[in-house]
Amino acid sequence: MKRIFLFLLVCTLASLAGYAQQYPITGITISLPSNPPANIANWGTGASTIVITAQTRLVQAQIDGHVAESQVLVTIEKGGSKVCGSYTSATAPMSGFSSAVKTYAGSNAMTLLAQDCSLPPGDYQLCVQFFGNDSTGGFGAFSEKKCKLFSIRGNEQPPEVLKYTGPTLVSPVNGTVFKCEDLKKPLSLRWTPVVPPPPVNDVVYTIRIYEVYNNQQPAQAVNANLPVLEKEVRITQTIWQIPNEYITLQENKSFVWSIQATNREGKGYGENDGKSELWSFMMNCEKKIQDPPINKPKITDKKDSIKSKEDSFSCKKFKVDFKRIPNGDSILFKIKILNNYKGNDLSYKPKSFKIRIKNDLVIGMIDRKETILSRTP
Repeated sequence: MKRIFLFLLVCTLASLAGYAQQYPITGITISLPSNPPANIANWGTGASTIVITAQTRLVQAQIDGHVAESQVLVTIEKGGSKVCGSYTSATAPMSGFSSAVKTYAGSNAMTLLAQDCSLPPGDYQLCVQFFGNDSTGGFGAFSEKKCKLFSIRGNEQPPEVLKYTGPTLVSPVNGTVFKCEDLKKPLSLRWTPVVPPPPVNDVVYTIRIYEVYNNQQPAQAVNANLPVLEKEVRITQTIWQIPNEYITLQENKSFVWSIQATNREGKGYGENDGKSELWSFMMNCEKKIQDPPINKPKITDKKDSIKSKEDSFSCKKFKVDFKRIPNGDSILFKIKILNNYKGNDLSYKPKSFKIRIKNDLVIGMIDRKETILSRTP
């Protein structure tokens, strides 16, 4: 049974293949750009010219009469439905076969649609099929249905060919001089955005600031010097506040700055690789920063004497007032007490010593040996 079934299946497939090969018109080819103009009236000339070719077999070196009287149906379809073309299989124009190969080109091919259509953006297919009456008088297909895919683009151009305008600088204006009072306020850089707006989150603005040294022009500084600031910002507002650590109070410091707009792959938006013009500004703070005055220690003489038991000498008691230096600066105080005893009794001769006070640490020097001394507030 299996052998009989397989034999019948092979015979059936062979008969179907033979039937498919019995179409009198074969070898249909369609030449059309993949992205032709939306108005099909422009398909008849130029680079968008449409060309349709079909072939038929000869019978005793003659065109079969049924083929010569066949009809050719050309339609434009979208999603399986006809969207352009006036004819049906029954009303389609004569094919006009007079030789083994028939060609329809340009305006001749467009007459097969008999309709001027302007197609909206989307994907379509141009389909061609021949119909006619066979020897029995029956009407049917004389060829397979052959279709060619194509797409209509909108009026929008792809992003990569859009003409962008890069950023231009707004402020600080070229040649601005910042004084001391200006540096106490937040400083910001402003520039115009890229137009038309690039895809969302695709634009990167790079800020570069260069110092301009003596006898340099701004362009020379950009080409010869390393930037003192280079910062990438991904922001929607084209403004950036300069952090305090980049602001200098030195006199007559000149700088030049620019903005470059690129996409995430580093390709510039607009001309000059997305770079703006060069503008300069100067930091000129004439106020010089001076060290705070040092509060010198004061020595107060209490004028009370200390008498020795032999009353051979006397000395005075002193109070030394050390005042703290502002801003936590470190300072070293030195006190030197000299021995001016002129008596002959060496046992009463006091020793000379020094006292050093560094911040809150008291260090004494007695007989050239350092020792930490006790200290009252």
